[in-house]
Amino acid sequence: MSSTCPVIDIGVNVLNRQFQKDLPRVLKRSAEENVHTIIATGTDMKVSERSIALIRKRRNIPLPRLFCTVGIHPHSAKDAVPDFAKRQTDLIETNRDVVVAVGECGLDFNRDFSPRTVQIEVFRQQVQVACDLHLPLFCHEREAHTEFLDVLVPFLETGKLQASQVVVHCFTGNAAELKRYVGLGFSIGLTGFVCMSRRGFELRQVISMIPLSQLMVETDAPFMHPSQAKQRCEPHHIHAVVQTIAECMGCPATDVAAATTANATRFFKLDEAVFRRAHSAPRLSTAQSYPPAPPQIRLAPSNGSYISVDGSTLEGGGQILRLAFPLAALLGKDIQVHSIRAGRPRPGLANQHLCGLNLIDSLSWLWNLSGHELQSTRVSLAHSEAGGAIVFKGSKFHAAMDTAGAVTLVLQGVLPLFVLSDQPNPIELTLVGGTHGKFAPTADWFELAFAPLLQRMGVYFDMRVNRCGFVPRGGGHVTVICPGGASLPLRPLLLDTPSRLVQHLVCRIICATDTDGRATCAALRKQFRFAFGVGTNVDWTEEVVVDGGLQTKNGSSGPYVHVTLFLGNGNILTAGGHPSKSVDAAVADIVAELDRVWDGDACVDEHLADNILVYMAMAQGTSRLRIPLETTSQHVEAAIYVISLIARARFHVETCSKSRLVTCHGIGFQPMTE
Repeated sequence: MSSTCPVIDIGVNVLNRQFQKDLPRVLKRSAEENVHTIIATGTDMKVSERSIALIRKRRNIPLPRLFCTVGIHPHSAKDAVPDFAKRQTDLIETNRDVVVAVGECGLDFNRDFSPRTVQIEVFRQQVQVACDLHLPLFCHEREAHTEFLDVLVPFLETGKLQASQVVVHCFTGNAAELKRYVGLGFSIGLTGFVCMSRRGFELRQVISMIPLSQLMVETDAPFMHPSQAKQRCEPHHIHAVVQTIAECMGCPATDVAAATTANATRFFKLDEAVFRRAHSAPRLSTAQSYPPAPPQIRLAPSNGSYISVDGSTLEGGGQILRLAFPLAALLGKDIQVHSIRAGRPRPGLANQHLCGLNLIDSLSWLWNLSGHELQSTRVSLAHSEAGGAIVFKGSKFHAAMDTAGAVTLVLQGVLPLFVLSDQPNPIELTLVGGTHGKFAPTADWFELAFAPLLQRMGVYFDMRVNRCGFVPRGGGHVTVICPGGASLPLRPLLLDTPSRLVQHLVCRIICATDTDGRATCAALRKQFRFAFGVGTNVDWTEEVVVDGGLQTKNGSSGPYVHVTLFLGNGNILTAGGHPSKSVDAAVADIVAELDRVWDGDACVDEHLADNILVYMAMAQGTSRLRIPLETTSQHVEAAIYVISLIARARFHVETCSKSRLVTCHGIGFQPMTE
């Protein structure tokens, strides 16, 4: 029986001779049993090439989605030609819409079908290929634990390889080996071996050692049948693997299915591959049309009126919630977000997410939320009335967190509702919580960078930080006022001509002493003159805020520094706002952050990019935004997924040599009137 959620099988030998006569039927059964994505294992160059050809032949068959790895199995290492690494690289480079990992590669000292020294050298070269191409590693290890790590650890220590890019496929080792792999941060792939009554007994005892966020499932079909019987295994047998893991971990099988699916999607970057496949073209001029992906799971109600949103998509973070619910409320759509943060160490809603959802629920009688409680993985919004103007319950609202949860993230999730619902009177929102932290926009960023960008589209609001809230205490106090009578629809945003001519610099420094503030200003001026050519002819707006909350028993903590650069052609770049240990460290972090985007030709940084997309979608006409080629997160992709799904705005992304150009055909949103 299939689990409620779809499952991704990360390892199937689809070209094995046991599938030779009926592979189409095997794949059809897989799709029928909710195995919607399969990754075909590449065991040598010939098999890898044939896998790619098979996938391209089936590209018009929607399910199961097929991807593959390209690699040389340790058994085949003895047959590797001298220039195999170059051939492997070339094959991957020309098929990035199909190939999602390097492998199957590694060491097998159990059967020794290839000399051990040859296995080690071929494995090492494939690790280098993965590092060069920024692809994950699909690894095989059998009775070679020490030597396996001897190859990988040097790559980890130099930073060429991240532990999060390694999956140990078909793990069958002991508890000590599992503990070591998990401790390093490797992902673990489990097969039908774990279901086998005798062979899998010891492994079942230690499954709980694997964090759900580091777990993936596979069949290794046609091998590893869960019953241990000598019969052919097929991808649909993966549900037995999921069920066994769930029993060992003491959680529902649906949770295991959702988490492993989210992990595989993130690890192999499957959504990026889907986007590439949508429009194949030369690598540096790829035009990518972003569909509402991945395939949707209809959950409830039975009449099918809900839009189902996969909360585990891409990084599966809170951003999906902060976009989905205000859009649904604005557009009169009923939605259900499932698998919320499924791949995170602590899945489900956290305090900050709950605060934002409670606020949305309290705004109007027109909609009701359900399922919004701590650690919930499924939340719905349903409208009590069809159509009509959006009427709020009042003009003043309040949301508070006892923790240092970011008030800006709560604001992200309600601001579209406030500015686009066309309320006749001003709306005042008071937020209590954290204003400055590590993993969220600061209040300074919202006020000094995002607000000026939104003004170009016709969005206006006033934001005042009455008291800062730092980690871990929180207690910050922010007031946001949105004037009534907005001019709708919004204007499109046109920011596609790059410039690195600094015209105006805005800086806010929050520090424990005035001395620290003056020192930071001086250091910034010096570094910006050398790094970005900001001379005395450039307008500087500096603000130093002395906050006693930064005083500690051991002295004062380093300053919080935010910088906004207003450049020619309307370009805006931002940096900083995060905690630092000293003045020098704060300035160095600012310079490093700007330096990462400076040599490209993006017109905005990644944080402005992913936050502005929803307003581009709601605007009248076509917006064009040039964003960084590489980003530290998948927030842009996640935003496009949610917005496309709910608002039906059309996005088009073109990858250029130093940036990506996002084109959005807005829906020209105007709220309904009485």
